[in-house]
Amino acid sequence: MSQTVLITGASGGLGLEFAKIFSREGYNLLIVARREGMWFRADRGRKHP
Repeated sequence: MSQTVLITGASGGLGLEFAKIFSREGYNLLIVARREGMWFRADRGRKHP
Protein backbone atom coordinates (compact mmCIF):
# COMPACT_ATOMS: atom_id res chain seq x y z
CA MET A 1 0.00 0.00 0.00
CA SER A 2 1.48 3.36 -0.99
CA GLN A 3 1.29 6.34 1.31
CA THR A 4 -0.25 9.71 0.50
CA VAL A 5 1.14 13.08 1.54
CA LEU A 6 -0.86 16.34 1.72
CA ILE A 7 1.27 19.35 0.79
CA THR A 8 0.02 22.92 1.01
CA GLY A 9 1.75 25.77 -0.78
CA ALA A 10 2.97 23.44 -3.52
CA SER A 11 3.20 26.16 -6.17
CA GLY A 12 6.52 27.43 -4.85
CA GLY A 13 9.06 27.62 -2.06
CA LEU A 14 9.27 24.86 0.53
CA GLY A 15 5.94 23.31 -0.53
CA LEU A 16 7.20 22.82 -4.07
CA GLU A 17 10.50 21.36 -2.88
CA PHE A 18 8.75 18.94 -0.51
CA ALA A 19 6.44 17.89 -3.37
CA LYS A 20 9.48 17.11 -5.54
CA ILE A 21 11.13 15.09 -2.76
CA PHE A 22 8.06 13.03 -1.88
CA SER A 23 7.30 12.46 -5.57
CA ARG A 24 10.80 11.08 -6.17
CA GLU A 25 10.33 8.76 -3.19
CA GLY A 26 7.16 7.32 -4.74
CA TYR A 27 4.52 8.86 -2.49
CA ASN A 28 1.08 9.77 -3.79
CA LEU A 29 0.65 13.54 -3.56
CA LEU A 30 -2.41 15.56 -2.67
CA ILE A 31 -1.35 19.12 -3.36
CA VAL A 32 -2.88 22.49 -2.65
CA ALA A 33 -1.53 25.43 -4.62
CA ARG A 34 -2.85 28.91 -5.42
CA ARG A 35 -0.95 29.24 -8.69
CA GLU A 36 -1.99 26.31 -10.88
CA GLY A 37 0.42 27.13 -13.72
CA MET A 38 3.44 26.93 -11.43
CA TRP A 39 2.58 23.39 -10.37
CA PHE A 40 2.14 22.15 -13.92
CA ARG A 41 5.58 23.48 -14.84
CA ALA A 42 7.09 21.70 -11.83
CA ASP A 43 5.25 18.50 -12.76
CA ARG A 44 6.78 18.17 -16.25
CA GLY A 45 9.63 15.90 -15.17
CA ARG A 46 7.50 13.55 -13.10
CA LYS A 47 6.85 10.02 -14.33
CA HIS A 48 3.14 9.26 -14.42
CA PRO A 49 1.82 5.71 -14.12
